Amino acid sequence: MAPSPSKCSRPDAVTGVLPVDALYEILLPLPAKDLCRLRAVSRAWRSLLFDPQFIAAHGARHPGPLVVAGHPTPAGRRNDVRLYIMDFRGCIVKRFHVPGDAEHKGTHQVLASQGGLVCISSDLGSRCRLLDPATGAVSTLPAGLAEEHAAAHGTDIGQYWAAVVCGKVAATGEHKVLRVLEGMRGYYPGHIPEPLCEVLTLDGGGGGFARSRGKQTSPDPVRARGETSSAVVDGIVYLFVDDLAPHHIAGSKRVASFDLGTEEWRRTLQGP
Repeated sequence: MAPSPSKCSRPDAVTGVLPVDALYEILLPLPAKDLCRLRAVSRAWRSLLFDPQFIAAHGARHPGPLVVAGHPTPAGRRNDVRLYIMDFRGCIVKRFHVPGDAEHKGTHQVLASQGGLVCISSDLGSRCRLLDPATGAVSTLPAGLAEEHAAAHGTDIGQYWAAVVCGKVAATGEHKVLRVLEGMRGYYPGHIPEPLCEVLTLDGGGGGFARSRGKQTSPDPVRARGETSSAVVDGIVYLFVDDLAPHHIAGSKRVASFDLGTEEWRRTLQGP
């Protein structure tokens, strides 16, 4: 049965030989990439294809994961970040321009999106922002160490590489960030800052974060420098154990796991 014109919030905007309800039914089954090209046919077609109700109906008929891609764009003394949300057909669904930090000239890295948020990292992971694609709101993680860590170790976050992972706790709906810190060499002769672990909770109402909370480190060292592979499933963070850690078995992969709900490390998983 053909949908009534009321399914399009602007039926009067589409004119031509075909009635709007017929055009609606013809275009709805097409892939998103083809629809992007058809926007150039006329203003009337563009109006229909940008109609929120048409977009919602098309999304319901063509479910599938989206891909987040980004790159830094030099803008004066800052490095702005441009993000693109795409489907697997290569169609850009949405674009974002995240202004850079005026005090930071280094490059940014777009990390894996977890729990519906996109993580933008810089300064070796010590500085981090979260973007909500639904609203465009950007939240900045506190740059310093947790109070208990700063007091106990007398160091600053600039002496660490940081692996940052964002996930959602299913039971509470909270978004939390796990930050694993690995000490750098060279600050003091013969001294390497010991590994640290911190958790932050995103304040959904205010858009900010609760203060960092120092936690026990992983029972097996987690690599925070360089490329860090991570995943979040049902509120559990999974991270590869450092290949250079003691007792590592050559050719094997061990996976550390952290429960965002209880904020505790779980048993390390042994790979092949």
